[in-house]
Amino acid sequence: GGVPSVPLTLPAIQNTTVGNPQTNFELFLGGLVVPGLLHLLIASAAVMAFGRELRGGSLAQWAQHWDGRLLQASLAKSLPYVVAFVAWGLVWLAWLCGWRGWGIAGSLPMLLAGLVVLMTATVALSALLVNATGDMDIAYSATAVYAGAAIAFSNGTLPLTHGPVVTQVWSALLPYTHYLRVQNAQMVMGADAGASLDDVGLLLGVTLGAGALALALAHRRAR
Repeated sequence: GGVPSVPLTLPAIQNTTVGNPQTNFELFLGGLVVPGLLHLLIASAAVMAFGRELRGGSLAQWAQHWDGRLLQASLAKSLPYVVAFVAWGLVWLAWLCGWRGWGIAGSLPMLLAGLVVLMTATVALSALLVNATGDMDIAYSATAVYAGAAIAFSNGTLPLTHGPVVTQVWSALLPYTHYLRVQNAQMVMGADAGASLDDVGLLLGVTLGAGALALALAHRRAR
């Protein structure tokens, strides 16, 4: 309409995927699925380990064999599983971050601490389920509910932002959610080690709290 044109420079926009700029599915799915499977497997293995002591009333015999020292007995029963599954976790980290070359952007000690407390918390929860229900089948079912669905509710694939409150609460209650936060922060995002202290401390608290309650219930059942 006769109005002189005014030169305009459109704003430049840069879209960067933080942590995985290649949007590579090996890093994304490998980092999500493998520790989730280890979480489910150790949960099931620990239910089997503690649940078989309930068969035929053998819990009392087991306690008697240990002179009533169920704490030492429980730790001795738990230790091989924790060591074995932490070792599998280390093999996975060595393969993904070392052999495949993705590296660890943050703190390796904090990442390893997160892996260890995930396994100890899972074993403690399995012991609690067995001693609380007194039935291996019910304990396995409960394990499938919380550990089998852990990946889906971990906020790793399906975003929970603005999701239903029930979903967000359930995600916050799952141990795997807190481990995945540690892993993403330390393995992928390169966060400071202190950023993961809350999640590691929470998993340690679950280990101690669930373990103490499971031990109290085991003493009751042994009597």
